[in-house]
Amino acid sequence: MSDSEAKPSTVINESISLARLHGEACFGCGSVASTLYAAGTVTPAGRHRVWPIVTCGCRPDVTAAAGLPWLPPDGTVWTVGAGEHWDAVRVPYSLGRSAVEAMSDGCGAVISDSWSRILYFLTTVGTSDGWSVQGTVPCGVTTYVTVPPLNANDDGLHWLREPTAARVVTDPVKLRTALVASTAVILGPRTERPA
Repeated sequence: MSDSEAKPSTVINESISLARLHGEACFGCGSVASTLYAAGTVTPAGRHRVWPIVTCGCRPDVTAAAGLPWLPPDGTVWTVGAGEHWDAVRVPYSLGRSAVEAMSDGCGAVISDSWSRILYFLTTVGTSDGWSVQGTVPCGVTTYVTVPPLNANDDGLHWLREPTAARVVTDPVKLRTALVASTAVILGPRTERPA
């Protein structure tokens, strides 16, 4: 992101500890023991230097993404372990796109990898246990998913459906139903192999 496109820094008028200002403690509560996530930048009043800050998610007003602590800041990607905040289901683009359209507003956040033509549906933790839908791969504990920022471009890793505090995961039953229907249309019905 160029300097002309960078988001403006928040100007603060209060006295802030050096640990908070240097990103070594949560900007909201001062915690150093919690996992900390990027929360933007601040500039003390009357100063010119811009300081990156972090948050533990204690105060939603510290950052818009504080409610989604696994969501990376603009301009970065993070590799996030599935099974803690959500599970994911990896799906070929053609099957996944059809499922997104079938679920419409019932679909949660979906990551799209334009290069590999893969979609990742974020689902509730535990979905990967016993998941079995032809052409899909469940991603649970011991699996990592590369997560883009909200401002990612459509030509690389990006959000097909952005997460919001109110809509992160897709109901696994609805997702399974939509994917089974898409699979039957695109790949044909599933037949069992003789034992």
